[in-house]
Amino acid sequence: MPDHGHYRQTRLEPPAQRLKRFFQRSGKRQRVYRVDIGDQSLKRIVFPDAVQARELAENLQAMRGRQVFPELVAQQGPDLWVEYLEGECITSFDTGGIAELARLYATLYSLGSELRSIEAGPWLADLDADLAFLERAGVLASAQTRGLRSRLVAWTPAHVWVGYDYSDPRPPNILVGRDGSYRFIDIESLSRNQLLGSGVAKACYRWLGDRRGELLAALHAHSCPPVLDVLPFVELVSLAGWTRRSVLLRKPKLVRSALFDQLLARG
Repeated sequence: MPDHGHYRQTRLEPPAQRLKRFFQRSGKRQRVYRVDIGDQSLKRIVFPDAVQARELAENLQAMRGRQVFPELVAQQGPDLWVEYLEGECITSFDTGGIAELARLYATLYSLGSELRSIEAGPWLADLDADLAFLERAGVLASAQTRGLRSRLVAWTPAHVWVGYDYSDPRPPNILVGRDGSYRFIDIESLSRNQLLGSGVAKACYRWLGDRRGELLAALHAHSCPPVLDVLPFVELVSLAGWTRRSVLLRKPKLVRSALFDQLLARG
């Protein structure tokens, strides 16, 4: 019989990570624990405020039974509980990992997505501001900026898809469970009302390299909103915004102007 009075809590972040979060001015400030209650294991995340916890709980509720994230258990104030998943995080994207990444995104993009006019959102104005900032910051040469703005004439769609997206699909955030299923585990990177395709775009320019085409082909095989039709525009919006944030947060290793040249070369 399980011991229903048993409750054990263990801090998950290693000491070095806790120290880094204590001194950092931005980024993640939450605390993460494994909680064993009776015969079940949970993951408890304590956020700086209840607003973020409640928003994430609402997002996870929409994911119930989809095999994309850990299942939501409860949310109370700044505390959020999800199931604790046993398994190993991937270290790189092999063929199987790319196929599963496509499945995860296809599932996300099929949940409550909406087609919106490009003029109804902030994307064009934000992109214009990001490109101007990056040129003034010395990240982009004026010739690069002119080339990108010229391509935008052809890349800008009349409509885009908006819905749930996952913004940090790096290998350590993808866990292979004991049953062989893949899940995103960094739940803080799940957001709604996002420009669909942003997560796929980031996976392409940050981690996939020459294997970009494999992910796009795998995603095309799924029934989900046709985000690939507007991917050049989404890639530029995502890359410009991510690079601007990297500059502001003083992360020079992540600032790579050559990525913009690769977008131009693909046309």
